[in-house]
Amino acid sequence: MKYRINIKIDEKKNLANSSAELLAFIVENDKNGDKVNEISNKLNILLTPTQKKILIDEGKLTVLKPVNKPEIINLIYVKRDRKFRNDFFRNNLAKYIAERNSIYNELFIALPNYQDFTNFFESESYFYQTFIEGIYYGNYEFDKYKSEAREKKPLNLILGADESSLSNKVLAKIIESTTHLMDALDFARDLQNEPANVITPETFCLAVKSKCSHANIKVTVWDENDLKRKKLNGILAVGGGSINSPRLLKMQYSPKSVNSKHIVIVGKGITFDTGGISIKPAADMWEMKGDMAGASIAASILVAAERINLPIKLTALIPLAENMPSGSAFRPGDIITTASGKTVEIDNTDAEGRIILVDALHLATIEKPDLIIDIATLTGAITVALGLYAAGIFSTNEDYAKKLYTSGIKTYEYVWQMPLWDEYDKLIKSEVADLTNLSGRLGGAIKAAKFLQHFVDENIPWIHVDIAGPSSPHDLTNYTKKYMTGYGHRLLVDFLSQIS
Repeated sequence: MKYRINIKIDEKKNLANSSAELLAFIVENDKNGDKVNEISNKLNILLTPTQKKILIDEGKLTVLKPVNKPEIINLIYVKRDRKFRNDFFRNNLAKYIAERNSIYNELFIALPNYQDFTNFFESESYFYQTFIEGIYYGNYEFDKYKSEAREKKPLNLILGADESSLSNKVLAKIIESTTHLMDALDFARDLQNEPANVITPETFCLAVKSKCSHANIKVTVWDENDLKRKKLNGILAVGGGSINSPRLLKMQYSPKSVNSKHIVIVGKGITFDTGGISIKPAADMWEMKGDMAGASIAASILVAAERINLPIKLTALIPLAENMPSGSAFRPGDIITTASGKTVEIDNTDAEGRIILVDALHLATIEKPDLIIDIATLTGAITVALGLYAAGIFSTNEDYAKKLYTSGIKTYEYVWQMPLWDEYDKLIKSEVADLTNLSGRLGGAIKAAKFLQHFVDENIPWIHVDIAGPSSPHDLTNYTKKYMTGYGHRLLVDFLSQIS
């Protein structure tokens, strides 16, 4: 993190005697300076005649120095048109906080009026939530390995929501719950951004156990001997080539409400993926430290759920392995008997994620939950189809798929549904086993999903989320450019909140 952040609300803040910066948003049709005057009058800020007539460019930061305090006023112009997205405030605050380099440890944010944005946000509560999310996104850094790491300065943020219809008490709850949400997201991003010589199957489990040490979450770890006893041969095969032995991590969260739904989340946890014997090209292989993004999101969802008291029973099943080439690695042509008893012919060892997932999906099916969700950086093919800005989803339940799509629009973590037609089953048939794990290039993301479907009870609703694109750094927003993104955390927490 860049700052030690403290957020509070003060509706009647008088900045005249404050050593603070001010950030305000100027809504469209105010380029004649009327809104600048309104803000300056409301907050007792003295501007020169020229400053009062300032013209503000769309999306640009305009900096003014008032006659009195505060020392600096920063203005961002907001244009409400068809290109406006509900990510605007999250995205712009992320950029502002990330680039802020000030001697002042206090920042007053004059929030715009929700009534100007009712067409873009489902509720006033979520409108304010996006501001808090932006603050924490902008405050995220992964610099722990820099020899001259900067001292973390305090930053006191005061939110001026004087035109809100919500009470201070409700706003305080929004700040608290969003802080919990983003702290759990930071945990996931830290795991994703750690190098693979630090995060192994074992140390991933230790990190989760430490994070949950004071939480109402039961954490169980199965080591290599447990995996053998449980016949989780898919996980064992993929992890067999590494000196870092595989694990299965189970997390359980139960709310106070007895009759809540039970949902199992399965997260792919390949802590590093060389491709194994079918080794990957060297270019950009470093990103494969993030091939456990699904695992980190599964874990972070339970951390967030416990902290915000989500009224839904959750189990996370996280298979963890490092896919390395060696004399003990699994090979093309091998046949593996998975935990379900179904056999798989290995066509390519770089299609390893689905092999560890099917063992965990079998365990998920045994739980007989109301819904199974798996989240995985599963295929490069999904990025060919959708690029880096959206995840592909595959679902046996249209109602859940629609709700997840809606959560994607709301959270700006987009998803798009792909087909699960039975005709694709012929593409994963094997002549010597029940299934093959790859078989050619075409329809790669669909074939991977169909492969997984064979290990889920058809009577249990199931959603597969392929996050191979948006989990890696990309240029869609200011907060996705530098680090592994933590995509899927806000999406699925919101989805679970909607169906609980």
